[in-house]
Amino acid sequence: MRIGGALAPLAVALTTTLTSEETMANWGWRIPLLMSLPLMLYVLYLRKRLEESPDFQELAGAHKVQSSPVRSVVTRYPATLLRVIALSTSVLAIGYVVPAYMPLFLQQQVDMAPGVTAWIATAGSTFAVVIGFGAGFLIDRAGRRNTMVIGLGIILVSMFPIMYFMKATGGNLIVTAGGHMLLVGLAGASAVPVYATLTSAFPAAVRYTGAAIGFGLGSAIGGGLGPYLAGKFTAITGNPYAASGVVGAAALLGIVVIATMPNSNSSAAPEASLITGDTESVDAEPVEEPSPAPKMV
Repeated sequence: MRIGGALAPLAVALTTTLTSEETMANWGWRIPLLMSLPLMLYVLYLRKRLEESPDFQELAGAHKVQSSPVRSVVTRYPATLLRVIALSTSVLAIGYVVPAYMPLFLQQQVDMAPGVTAWIATAGSTFAVVIGFGAGFLIDRAGRRNTMVIGLGIILVSMFPIMYFMKATGGNLIVTAGGHMLLVGLAGASAVPVYATLTSAFPAAVRYTGAAIGFGLGSAIGGGLGPYLAGKFTAITGNPYAASGVVGAAALLGIVVIATMPNSNSSAAPEASLITGDTESVDAEPVEEPSPAPKMV
């Protein structure tokens, strides 16, 4: 997913570089879309070959598959579902505003050419891949909760200063590229532990359904509303840094949700891994105690 996020702005950057601005505006923008068709077919091929998880296969073998998983998620785990929706909204609002709105900010407020901003976006998305691996190592040491709080906390306090220095330096390439890479990297790093958290929040019988509903609604709310609010608030207030308020609010929402998430969701998923990954997984096999020695008569 991260690699795909890096290839997308690269395709735009190459198309922008190889065509004129007029050509790009008229029909050149269709080229990256057409390039995605073979990839889409390949992804569908891979999706059809995916196997079910061992937990679900065990349920299927025991004929314990839920007949109405959507109803079960909504009626039995409403609090968990709301947390998953809110957490998805948080990271996806950041994940869409930063890479989608920031190039417009650079073009409209810093007067950078579209081709330059496309290459900066490519560098930022590529850096996000590297930061994503770093987030994985941090999760192993600090747990998912701490990793999410660290990433979202840095975004909360750094979005406005980075945007301010980008504009104040007149689009200095080092400052602009470095700031954009940091923001995109942190946005990606914050999302890494979230994806594992979404699935561990529900038991195996409704895990796919619960994660899909929560992530889908969060994508619609955060991915759709986030960039819209960033642009709307900028237009209403005339403040070029208004988008930093939207990102800050999304980061704060994520921190609050994480802080209120229990380490293990005993009411919703007693057999699942710990939601926040802070301590040893409850899925670990119990150690068998030795039987006491027989008493001599």
